[in-house]
Amino acid sequence: METSVLQLLQAHPDLANRWHLHERLAREMAVFPPQFDFDLRAIENNPFQIQTHVSKRYGCTMQVVELSSPAGIHIMHSQLVADIDGFVEINARTPYVQLYLALEDNRSYYAEGDLLGKLKKGHQQLFLFQETTVTGFWNAFATNRFLEVNLSIDFLRRFCPTSDELWKKVEDMMHRKQAGSLFPAAVAISKAQEEIIQQLLQIERIPEAWRDFYLQSKISELVILAVSQRQLPSEKPAELPAPMIQLMDKAKEILRDNMHCPPKIEDLAMELGTNQSYLKKFFKERHHMTIHAFLTQERMLAAKQLLKENTKNIYEISRFLGYKNPAHFSTCFKKHYGIRPKNAHQL
Repeated sequence: METSVLQLLQAHPDLANRWHLHERLAREMAVFPPQFDFDLRAIENNPFQIQTHVSKRYGCTMQVVELSSPAGIHIMHSQLVADIDGFVEINARTPYVQLYLALEDNRSYYAEGDLLGKLKKGHQQLFLFQETTVTGFWNAFATNRFLEVNLSIDFLRRFCPTSDELWKKVEDMMHRKQAGSLFPAAVAISKAQEEIIQQLLQIERIPEAWRDFYLQSKISELVILAVSQRQLPSEKPAELPAPMIQLMDKAKEILRDNMHCPPKIEDLAMELGTNQSYLKKFFKERHHMTIHAFLTQERMLAAKQLLKENTKNIYEISRFLGYKNPAHFSTCFKKHYGIRPKNAHQL
């Protein structure tokens, strides 16, 4: 656990400058790892629920109110008092969308070594989380307060217009197996949204039989207000300078030629004459995916072709593509294509 956090701190100097792993947090997380499994599917067969609890761990005291609906909604309003910086690791068991509102809080999310987005007090961002580990960092405040609105993809699909840029981006990122932010930048939380949050926290005043419907309507309103404030680019982003385009294209070729044994990020950056931060940033801008996602895509394309040719068995293919064992390869293949390698002929 500590190793993954240290790796993020080493890879992101800006994070290391504003977030510090306190000795007390390191000791406690060695005994109680701050890692949680989250699967929205678990609430779909349960009735509407309200839960309140207090947690004292990781150098903070947290008061939590949770609301969940079988429609595919889970919200968590948290107030915590912390005198040290903190973090959490969330294992997303299925893709979902999160509207994060930093009411009196800040938050930075990372996945697979890349920054997904960061928020400061009074701002919000909409994220798509894929089936991976998401690490969230926050800084110590006298009082932290935030709201997480977690929505299933099916819930969003039912209400989001298919012609809207938001849904197009969700579909594109789902296709790429890519996690990330859905707004170009975090936007301010409106007064209307603050009022809705207060109404949600007083949901027990609503007749019990109507609470689930009330929750769905208020969450829909909250998301619509967030979407209405997004800052969609009015024109295409500026093209990268020609030398940087050439450099990122070269990076792509090096990775493709060595996908069976890809170079480390720091080694690739050194070979290209740049640094890790620039490499990851501009590679994503040029090719619209992270280095990790590109390597996975290329390996899966090669695997599909090799399996269809039927000249190598799964063990040989997994070794050829640089996987440690056939089981790991099979898991990655099924996650990418939705079927097992032995059924690759169906693709």
